[in-house]
Amino acid sequence: MTRKDVEERVHDFLSDKRAPLSARVVEMLVDLVLDSTGLNVPNLDDMTIDPHELRQFGRDLTTLASYALTKANAMDNRKAGKIAIAQLDEQRCEQLYNTLPPEWRW
Repeated sequence: MTRKDVEERVHDFLSDKRAPLSARVVEMLVDLVLDSTGLNVPNLDDMTIDPHELRQFGRDLTTLASYALTKANAMDNRKAGKIAIAQLDEQRCEQLYNTLPPEWRW
């Protein structure tokens, strides 16, 4: 699959969402899909995968998604001058980051 194919799929998937994502976020999603050194996504249909590992993978993805959403809120709050709220969001981001698997941290 080429980068252009992935970009088209990401755009198609996101086209029905209420809030359009910025080009940078789309680029990050495409990079994530194409980057073999990024998240090591297992074959979720593999019946030999341990259910405990599958549940942990789901929890880790949820944590990563929560981090992204909380970080976006912190950025919005800072831009709106709501510094105290932004700081709380940033503290939450730090907590979430610290619970990510070490190989997922940047």
